[in-house]
Amino acid sequence: MDQHKDKRLFVEENLFIYEEIFETSLDAIAILDKSSRVSKISKSFSEIFGYSKKEVLNREIIDFIYEQDKLIVEKETKRRHSGYKGDYEIRFTHKDGFPIWCRVAASGFFDKQGNYYGCLAMISDITERKQLQKEIIMQKTFLETIIQKLPEAIAVLDNEHNIITINEAFTKLFGYQLEEIKGQNLDDVLDRGKEKSANREKTLDVLSGKEVTDKGFRYSKDRKPLYVNVKASPIIIDGEIVGAVSIYIDTTSQKEYEAYLEKASLHDSLTGLYNRTFLNRQLIILQTDDNNFPVTVIMADMDGLKDINDTYGHTIGDKYLKKCGEIFSSCTRRGDIVARIGGDEFCILIPSADEKLAQKVIRRITEAVEACNKGKKLPVPLSISLGYSIAQSKADLPDKALNEADSFMYRNKAIKKAVNKSKNEKPHA
Repeated sequence: MDQHKDKRLFVEENLFIYEEIFETSLDAIAILDKSSRVSKISKSFSEIFGYSKKEVLNREIIDFIYEQDKLIVEKETKRRHSGYKGDYEIRFTHKDGFPIWCRVAASGFFDKQGNYYGCLAMISDITERKQLQKEIIMQKTFLETIIQKLPEAIAVLDNEHNIITINEAFTKLFGYQLEEIKGQNLDDVLDRGKEKSANREKTLDVLSGKEVTDKGFRYSKDRKPLYVNVKASPIIIDGEIVGAVSIYIDTTSQKEYEAYLEKASLHDSLTGLYNRTFLNRQLIILQTDDNNFPVTVIMADMDGLKDINDTYGHTIGDKYLKKCGEIFSSCTRRGDIVARIGGDEFCILIPSADEKLAQKVIRRITEAVEACNKGKKLPVPLSISLGYSIAQSKADLPDKALNEADSFMYRNKAIKKAVNKSKNEKPHA
């Protein structure tokens, strides 16, 4: 009798605990018979779905499932009959008609012979989580769409500066598809045309939490140099740097235009030689280093340009000036400065050049003029008057050396003119 009493007390205590758990669970609980009819529900079931126990009991659970999800429940019920245990997500229909997303974990009941006679279903309301997931997906899609359609080239990176994604503008600018470079270090990708062209110090700054800007060359897939403005910002979540975003604006055309303007401001448009502005800059630079001395200064003047222009036109006159430029360039070293400083006036600066080298250059120019005239490609022979001076120190630049070379050149011009006049004079009868 005592043993039976103890067993009864044990069963009663466990039934009490079971009922307490059943009724106080925050999740909805439903017990179904073998026909999937509801035989018992918890208090939370009514609170979550709005139905009273009377409205639910002895009805098939499928009656409370959202229409589009009923096939899922039918499939899962068959699996439960075979002993499968697992969970799945479906929508229940609230009494007021709106769907409620739920996670269902069901476990079947089987007798000793293995026959199914019902199941226990634990139903968690995950509507809020689903809505949050939907919002996250929408925000992600929204941001991805914006990134893809922005005109600037954008790369999204992880916290080791490896590429997560790029936009269409990045592909258009640099030539890479995402699958080619995903997971690779962005700096390694963009300096393949020229090693270490990417600013890796700026990269470290970004990965330490700083926003940075930069300008410089980056290289496309075909190793074409592109001059870009760069702005990079860290991506920080809950105080932790999880990655970065880099934005590239192609300013190559602007850079090329600026280079063109710079060249135009320092070069003679007709001959392509340097102009007086550049020459004056170089004279100042030469004075800053004693190793540049002695400096040879050669002044040159094309003879008879006015007569050629008047007789044959300025187009032919320009042809003579271009030929002068070609001769001066071919007779000097690569680092020498050859400039057109006036209509028919030229100046040549030769650093580290003594008297011997100066005379050698003069001789080359003279020989080149003679060779040009032998070709007889010009209407009248080309004539150039030359004069030079040697600046031994910075004290000789610019005035002394230029004036001496200029005076020397004009003396030679005067001598040449006198000789030509003498040749052209007819003897008296």
